[in-house]
Amino acid sequence: MPFIPGTPGPGAGRKPGGKNSRIREILEHIGAESVSDLQHGTMRRKYKMWRKVWDLAETGDLHAVSLIADRLEGKAAQSIDMTTNGKDMAPTVVNVDESKISPEQLEKIFEVIQNARLS
Repeated sequence: MPFIPGTPGPGAGRKPGGKNSRIREILEHIGAESVSDLQHGTMRRKYKMWRKVWDLAETGDLHAVSLIADRLEGKAAQSIDMTTNGKDMAPTVVNVDESKISPEQLEKIFEVIQNARLS
């Protein structure tokens, strides 16, 4: 169907049952299969997989430790360092003709600057 200007696109996104859901279905099926384990007896494949990850974490595998921590505690919040080599960025200087700014606009500019200093 060609694009028609002024009409909204498909808002629902991908339809359910796409290729990713099929892959998930296959992986769920495989993960639900029972397998025998000499050390722990019969268990589901996905349980055996997570057991292996846990065992790797216990041996010091940092990727496995991170994977388990992300699942149990949630991913750590990311921060953005707004500095250059550990130093604050240079302030930006802007030359403005104040006679062309309305008092309302000037008030809004000062409000934005004040809020930026507080955060």
